[in-house]
Amino acid sequence: MSTSDDDLWRVLREVSNMPYGAGQIAALEQLLRRVDAADDRELSFVTRMQGTTFYIYGGEPAKSFVTFSWCLAEFDRDPQPYHARAARQLLWHFKYMVNGLLKFPEVPLDRTRAVLDDMERRYRAGGHSLQTVHKHRFMVADHVGDAEAAAHWYRLWQTTPRDDLSDCAGCDPTTQVRYFADTGRHDEAVALAEPVLAGRLNCPEQPQSIMTTLLVPYLRTGRHDEARNAHREAYRRMRGNLADLWEIGDHVEFRTVTGNEAGALELVERHLDWLDRAPSPAAAMHFAAAASAALRQVDGALTVYRRAAADRPAADVPAARLADELAEAATALAARFDARNGTTHQSELVAHRLATRPTGEHLPLSASLRRRPVRPTAGTTAPGGGGPAVGAGGGAVPPVEIPADTGPDQLLDLAEERWRRHDQDGLRTVLAAYDDRFAGGGMPPATAARRLELRAAELGDDAELPVAIEANRAALAAYRDLGDEVRAQVVTGRLGVLLAVTGEDAGEGLTLASTAAEALDWIGDDRLRAAAHDRVALASMCAQRWTEALAALDRVPADGAATRTSRPGWRCTGSRCSTRWSRSRSAGRRRRWPGGTAASWASGSCWRRPVWRPPGRRTTRRTR
Repeated sequence: MSTSDDDLWRVLREVSNMPYGAGQIAALEQLLRRVDAADDRELSFVTRMQGTTFYIYGGEPAKSFVTFSWCLAEFDRDPQPYHARAARQLLWHFKYMVNGLLKFPEVPLDRTRAVLDDMERRYRAGGHSLQTVHKHRFMVADHVGDAEAAAHWYRLWQTTPRDDLSDCAGCDPTTQVRYFADTGRHDEAVALAEPVLAGRLNCPEQPQSIMTTLLVPYLRTGRHDEARNAHREAYRRMRGNLADLWEIGDHVEFRTVTGNEAGALELVERHLDWLDRAPSPAAAMHFAAAASAALRQVDGALTVYRRAAADRPAADVPAARLADELAEAATALAARFDARNGTTHQSELVAHRLATRPTGEHLPLSASLRRRPVRPTAGTTAPGGGGPAVGAGGGAVPPVEIPADTGPDQLLDLAEERWRRHDQDGLRTVLAAYDDRFAGGGMPPATAARRLELRAAELGDDAELPVAIEANRAALAAYRDLGDEVRAQVVTGRLGVLLAVTGEDAGEGLTLASTAAEALDWIGDDRLRAAAHDRVALASMCAQRWTEALAALDRVPADGAATRTSRPGWRCTGSRCSTRWSRSRSAGRRRRWPGGTAASWASGSCWRRPVWRPPGRRTTRRTR
């Protein structure tokens, strides 16, 4: 083997260690050109064998048909020792081909069945179980809507012994769970999946695939906490993988069904341009139908940003128009599949998906999320409006009562309670009482530090932003002197947001917020960790680092959002406000933070920030 060949083998190992996706595929294709020029048969074979897997998991399965066919022809034409070493992997790749060919309507169904027949012949010849062959015959029958044939092949699949060519302990049950869900056997689906999720899964598709498949069974059986957690965990794993576009459509539909229209819209906008490079027509059809249904739940005049592609320029597209476009695209693709299959099954599935609507009670996407605020009713006004304030749960906040014998620490406890209940007027009333009674000094250092911390919370005008910054700096110094690292990091994060909001110190502000969040990950509770990553997201938005803002929100603990309402609604706003912000700055207008003043928003006292409002709903955002 030459030095040049050694170098190519080294490069192949490096490419294999790259994460799946466009970068790995680009590196692979560059390597393939060098490999073919080197005229090394074994290296060409192994590189293409690896390439088949890279294309499948990297979101370009159509290219895997070429590499698989090349390897199969080479394997049959002139068997070599290195072919024998790859025989099992080549048989495994047959499964990729059957699954992939079904997703392209231009591939005749007879071609897919011929591949299945060849797969069965080779499995028999090698003495392997036909368990996975029966599974893939089931998948073909299920795809075309032949319920009787699907039930037949399902029975054979389940009664044939497994072997080392069977799908993994997570993927086999995933297909079973999907079949149970499609046939209304939701309790069986959940029961089947429980031991799978309790075990160890090493497959790159798991556990996110089975969690996604369980979303509907969890909802139908009333397991709302499990549904919420499965959605959060599975989508977090999938959100950066083009190959998972089909499953991301399931998550869009989940948010639509559970009344999280803002969150569904967020996913649609984030992944909309993936339709321009969809891994398959089937994935595009599924996502487009789910996205269309989600868009029909929002104000049709609301615009969604769509990136440029080919001859189409980037534009803000009205939701109603985009919903119609996506519905038309999904329906047309379904018709192509049905024309190939000789059935109407795919069109029926798309029509059902297009009719998706919110069902039942709204399911918050955080386990500790408070109920959505309701619109003020008679006798209920916002703070400063001459009546009782509206609290986080939609009810009136009772007027503040300050007993005459209340001590300084008790007053600060009461002030913090009013802050947590989003009663800005009450907060100021309690702090005014504290200042009247104890402003003369002589307070313990910890009490004085708390008062400094709350000083920034009571500020309510952008003109007071410098004062709020200095109040936070003073509180930070006080907590450092006391050795109270937890409170010091909380104040550091708030200071970071305030500096980021000014625009002049956005980099320093983001650094402070990020450092505080890392520290609170170790020493804070769930609520403090959640708030810390929220502040990183706010500071990132100020620096116009939108991807980092979303990544920060993904690090929020699942049960840590106790003081917040719809984070997805906030993210929905954040993902589209960059254009408006840039226009505002380029026009020379003064920057103002949405929904309140910069000082009050960063400190946490701006407690009711309206974001996108779907018809008949009100979504707010709170930060502490």
